[in-house]
Amino acid sequence: MLQLADRLTELAASSEPITFPAIGLTPEAVMGQAGDVAAGPLAPFLAEALADAYNRGDEQWQTIGTTFPPGLATQPSVLHLTASLDALLDSAPAAKALGKPLTTALLNDLVARIEATPLLAAARLEGAVRLAIAEAVSPFRVWQALEDVPVDGPEDFLERLPRILGLTLDR
Repeated sequence: MLQLADRLTELAASSEPITFPAIGLTPEAVMGQAGDVAAGPLAPFLAEALADAYNRGDEQWQTIGTTFPPGLATQPSVLHLTASLDALLDSAPAAKALGKPLTTALLNDLVARIEATPLLAAARLEGAVRLAIAEAVSPFRVWQALEDVPVDGPEDFLERLPRILGLTLDR
C-alpha cells in the first residue's frame, strides 16, 4: 500500500502542485495517516493539499481537516509548523473552516510549552494570533492566551513577544 508520506515526497520532488487528486490515495487511506503526517516534516505539503481541497470546495477531502489540527499540535518543528500555517492561511476557506480546531490545538497547554519549548510556543501563539487577524476565529481566546503569558518566561519566548504583540496592534 502506498503511503501518504511517500506520495507527498514524490510530488514535492517533482514540483507538481500538491492536491489530493494528485496524491492518488483514497480518502480513507489519507485519513488514517494524516495525523501522523501533520506531526512530521511533511506537514506543510499536507496543509497545501488541504488548502486546495477547501479552495475547490471538495467536501470529500475536507474531512481530512479533522485529523490535521491534532497532529499539528504535536509538531516539534518551528519551521514545519509555520509553513503549515502559512499554507492554510493562504486559503481563506481553509483558514475559516479549520480556524477553531487549529486555535485550540495551538493554544492548548501553551503556558507549560513556553517553559519546555519556548521558540515553538512562540510560533504556536503567533499562529493563533494570525488566525484571529485573518478573522478565522474570534480573538477572545487568543487575547486570553496573551494575558496568561508569564512575564518572566524564557528569553527565547519573550524575545518573540514584541512581534506577536505588534501583529495584534496592527489589526
